[in-house]
Amino acid sequence: MRTSQDSKTTEALRLLTVCRTRPTPERVSMLRRFAGGSNPRAILDRAFLRTESVPLPPDPGRTGFDPGYPKIGSSQAAAVLEQRPRNRAWIGRAIAASARRYGLKISPDPAAAADDLLSFLCREVSFWEADAFPLEAMGALENRYDWTFDTDAWSMREQLRREASAVNRAWRMIRGLAEDGPLLVVLNEATPRDYLTCRVPPWTSVFTGPDHDRTCSVLLYTGLKISSSEHRTPLATGPEGAALRKAVGTAWSLGRRVVVVDFSRRRFPRAFLRICRFAGEAGWGIMPVGKIRRIAGNDLPDNPKSPRGLPGIVGAPNIILMDPWPVSDPQIMAGLSDSVRGQFSGIPVTKPWQDDRIGARVEVEADSDGVYRPAFTPWIVPVLGGWMRADHLFKSRLARFVRLPS
Repeated sequence: MRTSQDSKTTEALRLLTVCRTRPTPERVSMLRRFAGGSNPRAILDRAFLRTESVPLPPDPGRTGFDPGYPKIGSSQAAAVLEQRPRNRAWIGRAIAASARRYGLKISPDPAAAADDLLSFLCREVSFWEADAFPLEAMGALENRYDWTFDTDAWSMREQLRREASAVNRAWRMIRGLAEDGPLLVVLNEATPRDYLTCRVPPWTSVFTGPDHDRTCSVLLYTGLKISSSEHRTPLATGPEGAALRKAVGTAWSLGRRVVVVDFSRRRFPRAFLRICRFAGEAGWGIMPVGKIRRIAGNDLPDNPKSPRGLPGIVGAPNIILMDPWPVSDPQIMAGLSDSVRGQFSGIPVTKPWQDDRIGARVEVEADSDGVYRPAFTPWIVPVLGGWMRADHLFKSRLARFVRLPS
């Protein structure tokens, strides 16, 4: 016997089919709350507005949904794509796949085809579907190490909604540490930078130099990268060590404590083990917090796949190490105690989506003097109102779900 709940689900799926849009769980759930109506598009737009975390812009077809981020015009985008054949091939495949779904004939030129597709989605389907297109296209970006990323999220939007929980956790931890004094928060390039700077609390600003406003309780320090590769040159003799000394020296001169932030689905990042070894040789102190802190014992683990955390090290200056990402590596989870597993596991169950995605972010490399400079510019993707860099789109869409502590 069919129930009213079954009928509502059937009607929701029918509306989505009529409007030729995707039946994602959040859309079906919201549409079930709306009864009847003679205008499927109006019902759909109303439901989408309830599922999204941003309002519909006054003129979405012209201005788009991402205020505050630079847009690229079609002519400039066409010139960029000519110089980046892999970018052109990726976005061409994404546009063609969507066009086939709607039975559209599109131009072989990606810039013209993107304009046609997004205009069609706005006119015939929904502004929200056009808004979702670039993010879902990014979901097809290749990962350098496919085995490190596996998710059951049904959309990129859902993936970022889950990942925002780690960003929220990070800001709560930073806020708590700042209660004991001002901080210089060093974001180990490049994943923490893009995740934590998608939304910045008013009590935080990005450090620009020694003359920076010192009234902020938290300054974000970018441009430092400690590699996770154990085979790299030891920190003490390479540019990474020089960059770390510079960051610590800057914090010392400003009268701030240093917090190094990295993201890892393991008990601790590989880079932190390298920092601990370096600190031990230099006489620095280490203060692990959160999931990476070892409850008992003083010895360093042999490798980053150990389920044991990192011990505190007495010394000066003292560096705080923080990793807000939940433990989700199966090899690590199996070795954790029940108490640790319950405290530090949970969503998201994968490594950060943006990490290692080809074309998704600014990549940096160190010069011989230890200064890190951009070595790769992100690819571009079509959005309502123009084109955007992939890292800007990522930050804009992740920011929709980040809830900052006051």
